[in-house]
Amino acid sequence: MANSIEREYDLEDLVMLERAQVFHNAFLNDDVSFIAAFPHLAPPFAADFQAAIDTADAIPSGSEVDALITVVTEQLNKKIVDGQKAMQKLFAYVELAFDDKNMLNVFGKPKYEKARTSDLRMKELLEQANRNAEVADNKAALLAAGYTQADIDGLLTICDEIDAKNAEQEDMLSDRIIKSGVRVNAYNTVWGFMKQINKASKVVFVDNPAKIEFYLLYRTHYTSLGKVQNLNAVLDGGPPLNAQLSWDFVTGGIDYEVEKSAVPIGQPAGVFSPLITVQNNNYVDPVGGGESLYYRVRAKNLTLTGAYSDVFRLDT
Repeated sequence: MANSIEREYDLEDLVMLERAQVFHNAFLNDDVSFIAAFPHLAPPFAADFQAAIDTADAIPSGSEVDALITVVTEQLNKKIVDGQKAMQKLFAYVELAFDDKNMLNVFGKPKYEKARTSDLRMKELLEQANRNAEVADNKAALLAAGYTQADIDGLLTICDEIDAKNAEQEDMLSDRIIKSGVRVNAYNTVWGFMKQINKASKVVFVDNPAKIEFYLLYRTHYTSLGKVQNLNAVLDGGPPLNAQLSWDFVTGGIDYEVEKSAVPIGQPAGVFSPLITVQNNNYVDPVGGGESLYYRVRAKNLTLTGAYSDVFRLDT
């Protein structure tokens, strides 16, 4: 038996994948610095990294596969219950049709208790019951007692349905093992890209501890997030006119919420409204003319929210 594929990281899969997307987005901003020091990180490195993330993300999670298996298992259990009801009905008509208690044995009554909770045993019992109900003399007696041809055919129908659901369940359980290996392989591939970026960042940003911290594979446990610093916005030449925002990364930050207040030119800031949430330290905002635009940004991660930056004013 082949050895199972082991995860190369010690994070929940979805947390790791989220961190990978953060790595990728930040790398796109810093790629000039990375590539200058490490040419092997030049294109198509970033595109290959994103493709690996997308491939891993598209593979159903183990919990999703388990949920599907649970659905099929429930459907199989319902078919077994259908088999129980069909057999109980048949036994009642056998007692009516035959003046011989041994005929219950012919139709499988002694096997019923063990079969009532077993898909394979119930399938075998239904087959036996249908086979003996189709014997000419038996059928004549059953029909005379009120048991119908549809009832006889139904025994085999339920048998086939149990067989089909059992096969579907077994296929899914087998496929789960295969998909698990495929999933871990795909996630390990993503982790491999992250390790390359992490290793390179320690050289590229040797004089920038915040950047090195940002590209850590395992983030430090934070009790708070700092205030966003050095928020800046400049207008490009246009048209169209854009405000190009930038700010410093915050140690421990993953997302950056940008808020904006647009008022007539020269007026103080009004109510700030959410503009966008990004995982970079920059954003390009399409703007109109003749306004005073006020911006502020704060950092967030999975559990924490930092303080807003100082407000930056930009007149258009």
